[in-house]
Amino acid sequence: MGEPIVPERLALSDIVFGVPQASLGVGVFLTGLAFRSATAFISNLASPRALFGALPAARVAAGLIRNEVRGSHRVGHLCLKSKIHAAGYVSEEHLAHTDDGYTLTLIRIPGRLKEHMLNVRKPVAFVQHGLKSSAADFHVGGMAYCLVEAGFDVWLGNFRGNRFSNRHVHLGMDDPEFWDFSWDEHGRYDLPAMLDTVLRTTGRDSVEYIGHSMGVTALFVMVNVYPERYAQIAHCTALAPVTRIAHVAGIPSYFLRAAELSALAANAVGIYHFDFPRCIPGYSLLCTLVMMAIGYNEAEPRRAGEVLEFSPSPCSTTTVRHYIACHRSGRFCSRDGSINYDLSAVRCPVDIWWSSEDWAAGEKDIAEITESLPHVTSVQKLDSKDFGHQDFTWANSARMVLHEKVAERLKERTVKEPTPDLLLFEGRKNQSM
Repeated sequence: MGEPIVPERLALSDIVFGVPQASLGVGVFLTGLAFRSATAFISNLASPRALFGALPAARVAAGLIRNEVRGSHRVGHLCLKSKIHAAGYVSEEHLAHTDDGYTLTLIRIPGRLKEHMLNVRKPVAFVQHGLKSSAADFHVGGMAYCLVEAGFDVWLGNFRGNRFSNRHVHLGMDDPEFWDFSWDEHGRYDLPAMLDTVLRTTGRDSVEYIGHSMGVTALFVMVNVYPERYAQIAHCTALAPVTRIAHVAGIPSYFLRAAELSALAANAVGIYHFDFPRCIPGYSLLCTLVMMAIGYNEAEPRRAGEVLEFSPSPCSTTTVRHYIACHRSGRFCSRDGSINYDLSAVRCPVDIWWSSEDWAAGEKDIAEITESLPHVTSVQKLDSKDFGHQDFTWANSARMVLHEKVAERLKERTVKEPTPDLLLFEGRKNQSM
């Protein structure tokens, strides 16, 4: 048995600080000023673009300040359901229960409102988010709707700990034990529970799996721990897949040690998850800085405001430390170091989509993953020259350069007979040509 690569937690907290509401105006002014300076620094670190690269970020800041003053951040199940409805689609909420006591929420989008054939049996697309994210990402960026219009019964998963999956049979969110998990548990417990729920509800034997970042990490863990479950995955679409993150690029390469120390510091004062208190002045700007640093390169005011209604979502400090430990050790392994996860055990066919501007899944990492997987059916490099890790889900351009292409490729593979959904999708395409 190997040495633990994630040491026993000391307990860190991203120190939660309170700011009197009376200081809102000063807080907004100072954070806005700091944002303009910091974005210039971030832009120059992330790429060779000149100082003018900070101008779009400043525009984002102005829009977000207006949103913050209006108090526009509303989160929760009802908010997401109403937004899906407003977009013209039906939504359902389903619960999955893990073997270790967590209750996970699945969002199902079976079709459009007033559709007469909602009971038509469609192929199932299961979409899984990445780190500090949730099912809401695929509403905001629109990937869920591209898949629905291509004829799929779409299910959006939520890992334990995020805003939609924060319940346990006997633990509360204030209990340290609630947060004692990483992507090991996402693969060992969360994915099996969610997939079983989806397959049981739909009567299907397998799903089309679309994962972003950690959503792919967890799938690789699951098929290593439960080899028989590969049959539940008809095909995997891996968007910016992440394993040991051997070749970190951009701003995060400077901040890995700081992130690790922050996690340890948080644990030391009894905080075991990363989250930002939404009540503090400057919340929007602080979160936007973080999101831009981790690869939201195409940030703009309106979309960033939509993103911030649901993101960043809470995650355990252990999850972050597990990724950093894999980076340091050069191993894709369990957090106790006892298991090296083997990509050759991933027997389902895999399509890989990647970007050269992705700090976590760049060219070298993708080449290593592609070489290790036994059944890679396609490797697609995105054409966009400035497409970051978070742009896979959030960018305005993502629908055109990624989401519609993914939906089209999956439709070609799985939809054998035209359904009312598919015919309407084709009609809309023809009208736009």
